[in-house]
Amino acid sequence: MYPYAPMQTGDGMIIIATGNDAQFARLCAALAMPEVATDPKFAKTLQRNANRDELRDMLHSRLASQSADQWFTQLSDAGLPCAPIQDVRGGIEFAERLGLEPVVLAGTGSRKIPTVRHPVAYSRTPVDYELAPPELNNGSELIRGWLQSQKALAHA
Repeated sequence: MYPYAPMQTGDGMIIIATGNDAQFARLCAALAMPEVATDPKFAKTLQRNANRDELRDMLHSRLASQSADQWFTQLSDAGLPCAPIQDVRGGIEFAERLGLEPVVLAGTGSRKIPTVRHPVAYSRTPVDYELAPPELNNGSELIRGWLQSQKALAHA
């Protein structure tokens, strides 16, 4: 189902997820290339998939004119699923801009450290943050032992 992929913009990558022909038409309108939506090579999902290389070049050329954040705003305003692809810091800052609280303190005492919050809240089984992430090499012998036992089972 194309375009449903990461795409290069003027300053980074954005993922765009057009799941149907109507979304593709809105994408083309938002990119100021509405004629592409009615081109027989791209009007339907099957044709877009068959001609994805040509379409990819056209989209990348247009997307290069603005930043990933600018396209995110413009495409979101058009009701299109999309988001800039971020590193961890960028993802946290992006989530905060959306009004989310992506960071939580995990652990206790001197091991209470910031970490990324679980993305889903469950009513019956809330996530608990009592344990901090392990320190470097913490539990490595236990993990190696488990891996060796799995290897032995696979060869038995």
